Amino acid sequence: MLVVIEWAVNDPAGQVSADGAYLQKILLPTVGGSKESGKFPGVARRRNGAGKLALQLTATLAAPYHPGSGVEMFTGIVQGTATLVEVIEKEAFRTHVVALPTELREGLALGASVAHNGVCLTVTAIDGERVSFDLMRETLRLTNLGDLAVGDSVNIERAARFGDEIGGHAMSGHVICMAELTAIEEAPNNRRLWFRLPEAYGRFLFDKGYIGVDGISLTIGEVRQEAGGPGFCVNLIPETLSRTILGGRGVGDRVNIEIDPQTQAIVESVERILAARQVPGA
Repeated sequence: MLVVIEWAVNDPAGQVSADGAYLQKILLPTVGGSKESGKFPGVARRRNGAGKLALQLTATLAAPYHPGSGVEMFTGIVQGTATLVEVIEKEAFRTHVVALPTELREGLALGASVAHNGVCLTVTAIDGERVSFDLMRETLRLTNLGDLAVGDSVNIERAARFGDEIGGHAMSGHVICMAELTAIEEAPNNRRLWFRLPEAYGRFLFDKGYIGVDGISLTIGEVRQEAGGPGFCVNLIPETLSRTILGGRGVGDRVNIEIDPQTQAIVESVERILAARQVPGA
């Protein structure tokens, strides 16, 4: 996917180099690219009369998704919910057994990837409607799947297949953190939910940007600073409230968050370049 990154820095003495090779050296390790799949072919620089330098970088941040490549992708469109019917504690991990509806089991096989509240899990056993997934202790610690008990429900999405419509946005199923639901505002025909993130992730929040909440692709309605961390809100229509577990969430609940990977790559790339050059006033 091609994107254009542009930023301005204070550079009255012409300290910043807009050399393409240098920027490739800085950026490629940041986004995990290569000269084949992640190169940065175009760098332009222009200066205004106030000693400001604007760098514009045209970048390929990631190679296209290819089914069967070993990299699973989700779209953030929840296909249904499933009930946790059994929890089996083991030495190094925990097994969750969920009752998957018939329509979500079509073509399901051992080793398939299924997102639970936005967390990519692998099918380890199938016994009729009972489908098992193993969760490592780290997954239980970092996501709200560790809070689940028998009888709780989770949002379910099967991995995208070639030709599927991407109705939300591309998601990996790798949760970056959890957010706390801090407020619920009711409005005609919709509900607004406010969440608070850990401080470190506030720089990835932008009005009208994408974000994954419990596996649901949503648009950020507004960003604000709350006591204890950065906050953002999402607006939910009745269809989303009825088809996902967000309709039953209450203040104090924790939700899984996946930051839009393209936003994260752009923000971290720009930060890394400016930090490496240590330009005053950047």
